[in-house]
Amino acid sequence: FYEFRIFYIMSFVLLFYLIFHILVNIKKRNIQNLTSVLFHGILPFLIVIALSAYWIIPYAKTGSIQSNSAFSRPLFGDQYMSLKQSVAFFSPWWTGGNGYANGVVQPIPNYFWAIPILALLGFVLNFKNSKVYFFLFLSLLGILLTKQSDKPFPNLYLWLYQHFPGFNAYREASKFFVILSLGYSTLIAFFISSIRFYKLKSIIPALLISSLFLWNIKPMVTGEISGLFIPKNRPHD
Repeated sequence: FYEFRIFYIMSFVLLFYLIFHILVNIKKRNIQNLTSVLFHGILPFLIVIALSAYWIIPYAKTGSIQSNSAFSRPLFGDQYMSLKQSVAFFSPWWTGGNGYANGVVQPIPNYFWAIPILALLGFVLNFKNSKVYFFLFLSLLGILLTKQSDKPFPNLYLWLYQHFPGFNAYREASKFFVILSLGYSTLIAFFISSIRFYKLKSIIPALLISSLFLWNIKPMVTGEISGLFIPKNRPHD
């Protein structure tokens, strides 16, 4: 409704979960239950489409959806994206507080590697829980897309960009970190859940894990960050 590209990504995430839920939870020959699940699964999409009709209808009538400049831009960012960055949940636009570093491929801080390790532990410790496999799937899908044209499958992103409807709105892969963040964060939550029998002791690893992400906003709190966050003086004229 607000940001088409994120809505497009989330629509597929919800669709994948609907399929997963049907395959895992719906018993055979239970048509009534299946119909109810499909109705409640499709209803949110119908509501969002209705709320978006104010721009979809005029865009469709004027042909602006097919011939929009947002869908005709060349691919960008292959030199920034890599499999290593995706696995480490390291965005190429992260600058460590030094402002926008366009053209600079930055080293991955060591503490970022704790994120995939914790996510993997969440899966290993909960492999008997069927739901954990969906979020493992999201994590792998997020890694596959956010690496863009890096190996393996170096031509996959280009093929999707050229042939899959709507995918050409993503001239670079950073938007797909949304998928990876959903996968990793939920697997990490499974990890925390698996050690909750230690009662208050589970709060300590939860705080330590949270600090991995909170540390990234330190430059904004201290004022070290530059780039777009530096106050600008506008001339009176």
